[in-house]
Formats: sequence, C-alpha cells, structure tokens
Amino acid sequence: MTIEEIERLDLSNSRFDHDTAARLLTDLMSGALDPDDFETVKTWVRQCYNRPSHAERVMHACDEILGTYGVEGIFNRGGWHVVASYCNTGYTYAPTVLYCHQEDEFMIASFGDYVEAMEEENEFA
Repeated sequence: MTIEEIERLDLSNSRFDHDTAARLLTDLMSGALDPDDFETVKTWVRQCYNRPSHAERVMHACDEILGTYGVEGIFNRGGWHVVASYCNTGYTYAPTVLYCHQEDEFMIASFGDYVEAMEEENEFA
C-alpha cells in the first residue's frame, strides 16, 4: 500500500493528525506496527474466546485510526462466507481500508466499488 493510496482516505474523523494517521496505516498494513498496541484492539481481544486473526486485529486498529464506525463484513451471495472486511465510513462509495480474505490483501477501495467489481466478475457465487 502506497502513500498515494492512503491519501485517498478521508482522515477528518481520525483522532490523529493527517501525517500520523497516514504513517500508522502504512505501518500497520506493512506489518511494521503491531495492531495489539492499540487500546481498542486490546479491549476487543480480551472479550473474545478465540484470538482474532492478525488481519482482523489490523482492521480494528485501522478503524481506530480512521475514526470509522466499526469493521463490517462483505459476504458471498449465499451469506455463508465473509469474502472481505472493511472499515465502515457510513458512505457506500467513500474510499476505506478493505481486506480481501481470499487474496490475503489490504487495499484502499470503497465498499460499493468492491461489491460491484465482484458482481461483474461473478465472484459472489
């Protein structure tokens, strides 16, 4: 993930200044920063019976940095499998941090654009 991609995000809800938020996001997604360093992640993990995956913890740390409204899943057509997770900005087409489970990849994309692209490729079967 590049700084140019991070620049597409609306960081106005972040409790961090713009440069700090951009650096934290870049470090988190590159693996240079441990998501367990964030208080919201620590609190959430303590409440879980099974430890969430590294990617899930990264997404929750991104949610804290962005000041978004939680991490939500995008399910396959049958609703049985989560194919991606995203930080909910409250807007369908606002760029956000998205994690594709099948590709094991973090990206900057809107929830709406991702779903439309997957439908065009018939990936939700």
